[in-house]
Amino acid sequence: GKDIYKVTIGKAEALIHQSDSLLTSFSNFEIQEHFGDWISVMQQGKSGVLYLNGNTFLPPVYDSIRFVKDVFMVKYKKEGKRGWSLVNNHGKVITDQVYDEIDWLGDSYYKAKRDNLWGVVNRLGKEIIFCKYDSIVEYVEGKLLVKFLGEDGILNLDGNWEILPQNKEIEVVDPMRYLIRSPYGS
Repeated sequence: GKDIYKVTIGKAEALIHQSDSLLTSFSNFEIQEHFGDWISVMQQGKSGVLYLNGNTFLPPVYDSIRFVKDVFMVKYKKEGKRGWSLVNNHGKVITDQVYDEIDWLGDSYYKAKRDNLWGVVNRLGKEIIFCKYDSIVEYVEGKLLVKFLGEDGILNLDGNWEILPQNKEIEVVDPMRYLIRSPYGS
């Protein structure tokens, strides 16, 4: 944040407030990033998250951690498979699946890739659109431009087709208007 600064003295690191008050100090963690009430840290090559007072929020057992829209995206190994899951702001893993990739899509939704196919997970960790699409190209106010079997189509967040997949390029103008171009012109 703008009011918090990382300082390093020897091998120790600390977070201080702009008023020069010490928030927390660490001798065995490398401070990575500050977001909200948390800081991500690295310890022996693994990522974790601490509260600003230095207490552990997520232990440093993850390969990588990202924070987007009040949800942590964590990469780790589960049941022999390395991948991504979502963790809520209470420290609970909320996705049943481990995904190959997870990225913020918009609003409270995340696109998730499993077995080379994409779907959508909500901020509660529920897979609301099953991973069966070639790609999710764009999200605009509850509508998804997807590629399905190589063709463009528009889905709503219930997983129903607004525009069936077709061998034409679709462009989302706004949530209610689309431009469909055939290979021979618009």
